[in-house]
Amino acid sequence: MKKTITVAVAVLCALALLAGCTISPVPPEPSATPTPAAPTATPDVTAEPGVTPTPEPTPEPTPEPTPEIPEKIYATVTSSSSVVNADDGVMILSVENGSILVKSSRSAVSDAIAARFAELDDEFQLRVGDMRAYAVEQYDRAVEDGTDGFWNPCGLVRRFVPARIDENAISVVMIESEYLGGAHDSPYVSALNFDTDTGEQLDLRSVCAAGDRSLEEYINSRLADIAAGHELAEAFFEGWEDTLDTLVLDDVWYFDEDGITVICNTYLIAPYAAGDIRLTVPYAELTSLLDPKYMPPKHEDNPGSGLLDVSDAEPADVTSMNRIVRDEGGEKFYFTTDGMLYNVRITVGTNSFDTFEFVPVRDIYALNRMTEGDCIFVSTFIPEILPDLMISYVSGGVETRLLIAQSGEDGSIYLIQQD
Repeated sequence: MKKTITVAVAVLCALALLAGCTISPVPPEPSATPTPAAPTATPDVTAEPGVTPTPEPTPEPTPEPTPEIPEKIYATVTSSSSVVNADDGVMILSVENGSILVKSSRSAVSDAIAARFAELDDEFQLRVGDMRAYAVEQYDRAVEDGTDGFWNPCGLVRRFVPARIDENAISVVMIESEYLGGAHDSPYVSALNFDTDTGEQLDLRSVCAAGDRSLEEYINSRLADIAAGHELAEAFFEGWEDTLDTLVLDDVWYFDEDGITVICNTYLIAPYAAGDIRLTVPYAELTSLLDPKYMPPKHEDNPGSGLLDVSDAEPADVTSMNRIVRDEGGEKFYFTTDGMLYNVRITVGTNSFDTFEFVPVRDIYALNRMTEGDCIFVSTFIPEILPDLMISYVSGGVETRLLIAQSGEDGSIYLIQQD
């Protein structure tokens, strides 16, 4: 009862106060362009009364992009030999025919390069036929003249060397020679360069950043200065500078690790004993002239790391295998790695019995990138005294060179660090 009376008194007091007050209207604010409100997210689940809604999960941070891993490209070189004998059994012609297989992760690139080398194979077989006819003719003449006792068989040689094999460029050097009698053979060295995206053969204009002859003109202008510093410069013919000024570079240039190299064939600027002279214009001089696409790849983001292992047992879990067969009946062994290796090469060489040093002659295998699961199979005879094969690679920015040897105790294959 007391509560009811109290409430009634409070109401009467409020009415009395309102009766004695005047309420003034609030003037309206100036009109303004309304700012659209931010959209309100509609919750996925309506929370029930008395239930705390589940908070939205915190989004995971965006991971750093993984460094791009280059495609794999490799080249394998093989060689075969044959002889042609006259009717009386005398050898009149020897032929060494090299071949090269270049494989890319892109089949269209591999096919285009293979087609070009197939054309060269056809041309070489025509030369073999011509050389055979010449050898028969010359030997028959020697028999008629009675000089067949001094007969030296003719010879034809073709070899391939992978100069640069990576995801940006493919360069192959082709070494040919003919022997028709006389004091020595007649060698000629040329080169082929291919685009890794299309497999098309490249010329200097197509690799020039401007698409014109400025790269070729610059190289020509530098050859004389570079040649002047060559170790055999004192043996060059008189007037050799003029020869280099007008040298046609169509098929005598190639990419290597250091720059664009130009081949000066035997007798061009130096005598036979000097061999072919090779002059390299460094990439550092070509940064504004060479299309950046053809510069050597850099692996700062993923410099590679890992070790190379060799075993005479085929490893398990192999995802890809390349085969190098020098001798079918030779020792058989397998190379694998536990990481990533770059510029893996197998090199044939000779040895100096005075210093016992391995002297590289030419590469017979090149792979731009080797990873765990890759395997290189080799079948070859291993010399008992000094190794004639070396495998090299780059890991962590450091090149490692290993001679391939065989244990005299159990016949196992092992690797010797080469300084």
